[in-house]
Amino acid sequence: MTDKHDIGEIVAKTFAELEGEAKPGASFKHVKPDLDRVGPAFLTAYDGKPVSGDKLEDTFGKVADSYIKSLWGMPPKGANAANMVRGWLGLVSEQAYGQVKNAIKEGNKAEVLKLLNQAYEAQANKLTTIITKLREQPSDVQLGVYKILADKMGGSLAKVATGLPQAISTYGQTLAAQEAYK
Repeated sequence: MTDKHDIGEIVAKTFAELEGEAKPGASFKHVKPDLDRVGPAFLTAYDGKPVSGDKLEDTFGKVADSYIKSLWGMPPKGANAANMVRGWLGLVSEQAYGQVKNAIKEGNKAEVLKLLNQAYEAQANKLTTIITKLREQPSDVQLGVYKILADKMGGSLAKVATGLPQAISTYGQTLAAQEAYK
């Protein structure tokens, strides 16, 4: 059992990590150097020619390969680039995969790059990792973080505890609004 002083320190540190990643653009700062590098390389590697429906899936695979090679300088080890990128797109929205396929079909290189960059940013979001770490903490640490979040938002502890990702998202929006009106 940890004493109350240790728990207080753990709660404060965990909340500081969570708050840092909830701030607007937090995940972007982690991936910005990669995105700066991938853009020119990808636009050179991907020809952006419009594609008919029957070749769309194969072209998506080639586009994913080009993106990953542009990002990391080599194909992913032991993984299929198309499946990896599909998984990333799923983190953005249910429609993201269809949007990329439509952009590929139309030959819209800029839109393809924009959507793939959004997917890369979504998979790099450290907030998910922090939430997972929080859920692995003892219940008194979790409760302490939930209380701080509820207090800062003027909300209900029960709502925070039962809907942590939504509460953090709302808190992030609050931080963005506060930043915008400084």
